[in-house]
Amino acid sequence: MSESVTGPATYREWVDLLKKFGARENDTEVLDTAKIGTIVWQQVVAERFMQRIVNTINGRIQSASQTFQKQMNHTSGEEVDIIKPLHQLKNEYAKLIQLATIPAIPEDSQQQLLKMIDDNRHSLQQNLETSAKSDRTGKLASLIKNNRVDR
Repeated sequence: MSESVTGPATYREWVDLLKKFGARENDTEVLDTAKIGTIVWQQVVAERFMQRIVNTINGRIQSASQTFQKQMNHTSGEEVDIIKPLHQLKNEYAKLIQLATIPAIPEDSQQQLLKMIDDNRHSLQQNLETSAKSDRTGKLASLIKNNRVDR
Protein backbone atom coordinates (compact mmCIF):
# COMPACT_ATOMS: atom_id res chain seq x y z
CA MET A 1 0.00 0.00 0.00
CA SER A 2 1.30 3.39 -0.90
CA GLU A 3 1.12 6.23 1.56
CA SER A 4 -0.52 9.41 0.44
CA VAL A 5 2.00 12.22 0.56
CA THR A 6 0.75 15.57 1.74
CA GLY A 7 2.59 18.82 1.46
CA PRO A 8 3.15 21.32 4.24
CA ALA A 9 0.16 23.50 5.11
CA THR A 10 1.14 25.32 8.29
CA TYR A 11 4.01 27.72 8.85
CA ARG A 12 5.62 25.20 11.25
CA GLU A 13 5.47 22.44 8.62
CA TRP A 14 7.08 24.79 6.09
CA VAL A 15 9.82 25.70 8.55
CA ASP A 16 10.62 22.02 9.06
CA LEU A 17 10.66 21.37 5.31
CA LEU A 18 12.84 24.40 4.60
CA LYS A 19 15.28 23.31 7.31
CA LYS A 20 15.63 19.98 5.50
CA PHE A 21 16.21 21.80 2.22
CA GLY A 22 18.75 24.09 3.87
CA ALA A 23 20.58 21.03 5.20
CA ARG A 24 20.39 19.31 1.79
CA GLU A 25 18.36 16.43 3.15
CA ASN A 26 17.04 14.68 0.03
CA ASP A 27 16.45 17.71 -2.19
CA THR A 28 14.29 15.83 -4.69
CA GLU A 29 11.86 14.61 -2.05
CA VAL A 30 11.79 17.99 -0.30
CA LEU A 31 11.10 19.87 -3.55
CA ASP A 32 8.41 17.38 -4.57
CA THR A 33 6.75 17.84 -1.18
CA ALA A 34 7.06 21.63 -1.39
CA LYS A 35 5.36 21.62 -4.80
CA ILE A 36 2.19 20.15 -3.28
CA GLY A 37 2.26 22.34 -0.18
CA THR A 38 -0.10 25.19 0.61
CA ILE A 39 -0.07 28.14 2.94
CA VAL A 40 -2.64 30.76 3.83
CA TRP A 41 -1.22 33.94 2.32
CA GLN A 42 -1.94 36.50 5.06
CA GLN A 43 0.36 39.45 5.60
CA VAL A 44 2.20 38.37 8.76
CA VAL A 45 2.50 34.72 7.74
CA ALA A 46 3.46 35.68 4.19
CA GLU A 47 6.22 38.01 5.38
CA ARG A 48 7.66 35.41 7.74
CA PHE A 49 7.35 32.69 5.13
CA MET A 50 9.09 34.76 2.45
CA GLN A 51 11.87 35.73 4.85
CA ARG A 52 12.37 32.06 5.67
CA ILE A 53 12.53 31.21 1.95
CA VAL A 54 15.02 34.04 1.29
CA ASN A 55 17.20 32.92 4.21
CA THR A 56 17.12 29.34 2.97
CA ILE A 57 18.08 30.37 -0.56
CA ASN A 58 20.87 32.65 0.69
CA GLY A 59 22.19 29.91 2.96
CA ARG A 60 22.31 27.43 0.09
CA ILE A 61 24.03 29.96 -2.17
CA GLN A 62 26.64 30.71 0.48
CA SER A 63 27.27 27.02 1.15
CA ALA A 64 27.50 26.20 -2.57
CA SER A 65 29.93 29.07 -3.12
CA GLN A 66 32.14 27.89 -0.27
CA THR A 67 32.11 24.32 -1.59
CA PHE A 68 32.96 25.60 -5.07
CA GLN A 69 35.85 27.67 -3.73
CA LYS A 70 37.26 24.68 -1.81
CA GLN A 71 37.02 22.51 -4.91
CA MET A 72 38.75 25.14 -7.03
CA ASN A 73 41.52 25.54 -4.43
CA HIS A 74 42.27 21.81 -4.68
CA THR A 75 41.99 21.41 -8.44
CA SER A 76 44.73 19.72 -10.39
CA GLY A 77 44.08 22.02 -13.31
CA GLU A 78 42.43 19.27 -15.32
CA GLU A 79 39.33 20.35 -17.22
CA VAL A 80 37.09 17.90 -15.38
CA ASP A 81 38.25 19.33 -12.04
CA ILE A 82 37.03 22.75 -13.16
CA ILE A 83 33.91 21.77 -15.10
CA LYS A 84 32.45 19.50 -12.41
CA PRO A 85 32.25 22.22 -9.72
CA LEU A 86 30.77 24.64 -12.27
CA HIS A 87 28.06 22.13 -13.11
CA GLN A 88 27.40 21.52 -9.42
CA LEU A 89 26.87 25.27 -8.97
CA LYS A 90 24.55 25.36 -11.94
CA ASN A 91 22.56 22.43 -10.53
CA GLU A 92 22.34 24.19 -7.17
CA TYR A 93 20.84 27.26 -8.82
CA ALA A 94 18.34 25.02 -10.65
CA LYS A 95 17.15 23.63 -7.31
CA LEU A 96 16.81 27.14 -5.90
CA ILE A 97 14.71 28.13 -8.90
CA GLN A 98 12.48 25.11 -8.28
CA LEU A 99 11.98 26.24 -4.68
CA ALA A 100 11.28 29.82 -5.73
CA THR A 101 8.56 28.73 -8.14
CA ILE A 102 6.53 26.37 -5.98
CA PRO A 103 2.77 26.91 -6.43
CA ALA A 104 2.30 27.99 -2.79
CA ILE A 105 4.16 31.23 -3.57
CA PRO A 106 2.18 33.88 -5.48
CA GLU A 107 3.51 34.94 -8.89
CA ASP A 108 4.76 38.38 -7.80
CA SER A 109 6.71 36.88 -4.92
CA GLN A 110 8.09 34.19 -7.20
CA GLN A 111 9.35 36.90 -9.54
CA GLN A 112 11.13 38.65 -6.64
CA LEU A 113 12.82 35.41 -5.63
CA LEU A 114 13.80 34.60 -9.21
CA LYS A 115 15.30 38.06 -9.63
CA MET A 116 17.32 37.61 -6.43
CA ILE A 117 18.63 34.23 -7.64
CA ASP A 118 19.28 35.51 -11.15
CA ASP A 119 21.15 38.59 -9.90
CA ASN A 120 23.34 36.33 -7.77
CA ARG A 121 24.05 33.95 -10.67
CA HIS A 122 25.02 36.78 -12.99
CA SER A 123 27.23 38.40 -10.35
CA LEU A 124 28.96 35.10 -9.66
CA GLN A 125 29.52 34.49 -13.36
CA GLN A 126 31.04 37.95 -13.77
CA ASN A 127 33.31 37.37 -10.76
CA LEU A 128 34.44 34.03 -12.15
CA GLU A 129 35.22 35.56 -15.53
CA THR A 130 37.12 38.42 -13.90
CA SER A 131 39.16 36.00 -11.76
CA ALA A 132 39.91 33.82 -14.77
CA LYS A 133 41.61 36.72 -16.55
CA SER A 134 44.70 36.13 -14.42
CA ASP A 135 45.19 32.72 -16.08
CA ARG A 136 47.74 33.40 -18.82
CA THR A 137 46.80 30.34 -20.86
CA GLY A 138 43.17 31.43 -21.25
CA LYS A 139 42.08 27.86 -20.50
CA LEU A 140 40.24 28.77 -17.30
CA ALA A 141 38.44 31.70 -18.92
CA SER A 142 37.34 29.48 -21.78
CA LEU A 143 36.02 26.78 -19.43
CA ILE A 144 34.15 29.33 -17.34
CA LYS A 145 32.57 30.97 -20.37
CA ASN A 146 31.61 27.61 -21.91
CA ASN A 147 30.17 26.25 -18.64
CA ARG A 148 28.28 29.28 -17.42
CA VAL A 149 26.51 29.17 -14.06
CA ASP A 150 24.06 31.88 -15.12
CA ARG A 151 22.25 29.93 -17.83
